[in-house]
Amino acid sequence: MAPKEKTVVSLLNGPVSKNHGVKFKPELLQRMDSLYAYYNKQWWCYRKMLNHFKFCNALFNGLALLLVAAGMIAGPILQNSTLVACLAAVGTVVKGWNDFKKYSFKVTMSRFAFTTYAKALTELKTDVRGLPLE
Repeated sequence: MAPKEKTVVSLLNGPVSKNHGVKFKPELLQRMDSLYAYYNKQWWCYRKMLNHFKFCNALFNGLALLLVAAGMIAGPILQNSTLVACLAAVGTVVKGWNDFKKYSFKVTMSRFAFTTYAKALTELKTDVRGLPLE
């Protein structure tokens, strides 16, 4: 199997960029291109972090709800108050762990960073490609 080629993220990919890129000095264009590559990497990382934090938040909230609900259903059927107490305690610990790790706050911050980097990438593309701002 042949090794994968590393894809180069560049602002100058595409015919529109090459035509409008001549209006900039080469040093400025190189700096904008390196900024674009850096912001693209940050955007990708925050997108992955956002998906991870959303998954963890949903998993722990769902697991805590499932444990408490299972205790409420299984306890009266089996007439075992210890089972209800154990499942409710484990559900509370899982919910407490989710609150301790602050996944909902991490989701909010990752979403903010993700959209901020996406806006920066759009601004760089729009500026170099000479497209009108909408």
